[in-house]
Amino acid sequence: MASSCSDFHISYNSAVFSSISSYSYDVFEVNESFLGVDDFSTLNVSSLEPINSLLRELKALHQAQLSQKLERLTPEACIDAYALGFQSARGSVFVVVDDSVTAGNLNQTGTLVSVAFSVTGSGQDCPDTTYDWICSSYDFGKPNDSSSCAGSCGDHTSEISGDWKPFGNKVKYCLSQRLPEHCKLQFSLHIALLVIILNLLKATVMLILAFGVKERPLMTMGDAVSSFLQQPDPTTENMCLLSKSDVHYQRRKDWAPLSKIYDHNRRMWFCAASVRRWVVFATM
Repeated sequence: MASSCSDFHISYNSAVFSSISSYSYDVFEVNESFLGVDDFSTLNVSSLEPINSLLRELKALHQAQLSQKLERLTPEACIDAYALGFQSARGSVFVVVDDSVTAGNLNQTGTLVSVAFSVTGSGQDCPDTTYDWICSSYDFGKPNDSSSCAGSCGDHTSEISGDWKPFGNKVKYCLSQRLPEHCKLQFSLHIALLVIILNLLKATVMLILAFGVKERPLMTMGDAVSSFLQQPDPTTENMCLLSKSDVHYQRRKDWAPLSKIYDHNRRMWFCAASVRRWVVFATM
């Protein structure tokens, strides 16, 4: 059968990503009398004749049904199988209604056949629109946000499964075309080269820092304690309990190496950094 498919990529900002195929398909509303016809040429499907692709698809689907190659689904299972933003496992489908239904395209043999819906692709921005046909005869309203997707079918599929009438006629069951799923694991050489180059750059910087810097920078609190124990700072000698604010205050006056009296008042933890630093941190 001529169900077309298109590839969609799922990337995780890495050199390796997956690619899945999404099928386009057609939905036909038929009654059970149509399914029992042996000679398709006897049917009057004049409404489909100008649309050659749909007519070919209908013939192929009808032949597959006669060959028992279509999967029978209950209305609930049919909704679950097709209410997907990316249809990767199924193709065209017959929505079968009762023989008493005669609305639509009624031919000489008393069978009903009509084109219900044609899904030409999958909407990446609004996935719900790919299965609007499931809710085409229902009015669930539109989202309040005008920037949202126009359809709201996906939020109401559970409400219509018991009495499903997508085109005004109650569905007895569906005959669905099962198709193979296509999934590929792909590799991007450009991203891989970029990652390798950046990793080499980072490794080079780390090696330079490890072997090229001769000083002993104070990176942690332990480095500072070790340095001051080995080489005491004469500038702050005998100035225990010295704080940052004391240093800034002493800069504006004559430097006096005086000890501070212990202040037992409790300090809040955010006092460890200035207000400006907290504002910059929260903003970033």
